[in-house]
Amino acid sequence: MTTPERTVCDLVKYRNKTGKDIMLEAIRAYLLRKDRNISLLLDLAQQLRVEKIIRPYLEIGV
Repeated sequence: MTTPERTVCDLVKYRNKTGKDIMLEAIRAYLLRKDRNISLLLDLAQQLRVEKIIRPYLEIGV
């Protein structure tokens, strides 16, 4: 079982394999969710070492 935050972080981490368009679509969909938790997403992104990649997309709101 995985969380939406983990799924987004995994897609960012493996964006070269899955495609940047899928990564962007996942971030957009996550930002539209009513139950989104940006702080949890950023904590997980930091643990998975993708925070520097995902933060700009979150700041501009893709």
